[in-house]
Amino acid sequence: MLLLAWSGHGTIANTAGLRTLGLSDSTADPLGGRIDRDTRGAPTGLLQEYAQWNPGMHRGPAGGVDALLAGLRAAVDSDAAYGVTSIQTFSNGGTPAMWRRALADSSLRVRLRLMVMPGTTPAGRVEAPWDSLRSDPVVGRRVAGLKYVVDGTPVEGLAFMRQPYTDGIGHGRLNFPVDTIRAMLEECVRRGIQPLIHAVGDSTAVIVLGLMSEIAPDSVWHRLRPRIEHGEGITADLIPLAKRLGIIVVQNPSHFALEAVATARWGAKRRTEQQLFKSFLAAGMPIAIGSDGPRQPGINLLLAVIHPDNPPEALTMEQAVTAYTRGSAYAEFAEREKGTLAVGMLADLAVLSQDIFTVAPPALPATRSIYTMVGGRGVYQK
Repeated sequence: MLLLAWSGHGTIANTAGLRTLGLSDSTADPLGGRIDRDTRGAPTGLLQEYAQWNPGMHRGPAGGVDALLAGLRAAVDSDAAYGVTSIQTFSNGGTPAMWRRALADSSLRVRLRLMVMPGTTPAGRVEAPWDSLRSDPVVGRRVAGLKYVVDGTPVEGLAFMRQPYTDGIGHGRLNFPVDTIRAMLEECVRRGIQPLIHAVGDSTAVIVLGLMSEIAPDSVWHRLRPRIEHGEGITADLIPLAKRLGIIVVQNPSHFALEAVATARWGAKRRTEQQLFKSFLAAGMPIAIGSDGPRQPGINLLLAVIHPDNPPEALTMEQAVTAYTRGSAYAEFAEREKGTLAVGMLADLAVLSQDIFTVAPPALPATRSIYTMVGGRGVYQK
């Protein structure tokens, strides 16, 4: 049995579950992950970060490539019904060989960008097998970017903070040593690959932005378009540096609905300093919106325009839609082909069930697609 935390950053396994994942009493912690142990050194069943993700990356799902494809097709079909025409996803759900098959599957009816998330072992990172994956723009498949999760989230107290959490659970922690994070960023510069860094805590943001400014000139980072996934901890004092480096913040408004957690972890005052969004736009920083939670755009648009955790940082509907479309295209170097409705752009569009610019915010989650088109071809019709 495996119980996955709803935050996605923890798994509890019973003895049989640990065996299924290939973990034993003698298994060492992988780089970037932790296998919780009792006083005798035996696993308790709690797996954090890369300790829970590595089995999927090294071995794939239990059902093999068929299970990966079935899950992907179900997600794509559901997304098309909500008007989604492009998906950007990470590779941690399967092995390179499985993803090679998935990328060649013509039944996936939306555009797919696969962003490589290398696994780890106790000895280090595992990247070489992913180099064999290739993009196929003819069928709308792209393989680009390297993702690393360098800290956790405030839900489980693993986002690395400059000041301790208000409820006394410490500062959180980095998943990787600073020298390893430096090596990751240096590799992206050397290979000309877009870095996608999961960084939530403000201390994590300080470290990542500081390393970037040491490693390469601002012009290099602007060419690579580095993404900070979530970026809750990019506080007002860090915005000038983030802008200078060309950081794109890819936020997931479903994270804005954690009022109780946000207050408990950060306190009332510090809560207003976290999860900035409108401030990024005001400073001229590019932003994008993704899901990482409920996949329905209507839910994420609702939370973007009300921002329950920090209401002054809410976007207007026009800003939110722009971040979802043009901003997301920019975040994958595709703004010249999609993200806007214009002559010469890809004919990817959706006719929605209601006017999202005029309905009251509480009605937004009911938004569905009546007709979804990808490349001028209908892929969904109600």
